[in-house]
Parts: sequence; C-alpha cells; structure tokens
Amino acid sequence: MNIRICARSSRSSIAVRSPRPPSRLASSQPAVTMQLQALESELGTILLDRRYRRVDLTEAGCALEPHARRIIAEVERARGELVGLSGEVGGVLEIAASTTPGVYVVPGCLAHSLLHTLASV
Repeated sequence: MNIRICARSSRSSIAVRSPRPPSRLASSQPAVTMQLQALESELGTILLDRRYRRVDLTEAGCALEPHARRIIAEVERARGELVGLSGEVGGVLEIAASTTPGVYVVPGCLAHSLLHTLASV
C-alpha cells in the first residue's frame, strides 16, 4: 500500500469530517480523487461515499482512518529519528494560542524565527 495515498486518505478524512475543510491537501482535487480511487481499487472497497456536494466516510473509510493516522505518525517519527542521527535538530513543534495572540502575535514571531533559523513551515 502506498503510504502517500494512505496519508492522503487520512487527510481527506480530516477534510471530510471538518466543518471548514483545509484549503489544500497538497494536491489538486482531481489528483486527490485519482489517488483515493487507486487506494479503493487496491483495497477492493469504497472508502468515501461521494454524493452531490457532499463526501462522507464509508464504514471501511472509518475503519481505515485510525490505521492511516498511525502509519503517518510512525513515518514522521522515523524521519525525526533519522534527522536526529544526522546531528541536526528537527521535529514537529505544535503551537496553541487563543484567537487574538494566534492571529496577531504568533505569525509575526514565526516569521521572525524563520528568518533567523533554518526552520521551515
């Protein structure tokens, strides 16, 4: 099973369940559709119930979602471990902020940090 397609499936399920879906899944909608259809074909089951202006996870999609999330998390941990072996500092930094600081303070701090480090978003 292609891990990228599995990751796309998980991100799509997040988009499906979100009241405000992410504006992008790092690909165009037709590309995402093709990859998900390839995964459905490989697994021999339908993962998304596509209806007019609505997409829902099927029972199989709901069953796959936690597995896809764990696979993605493991791949990210492996990448972090490999970066650690290279002597570089790396990983994921999660920042939580309430509305006002999240809108007005955090973006400026991140921009300043990115200008003065090798970090990337």
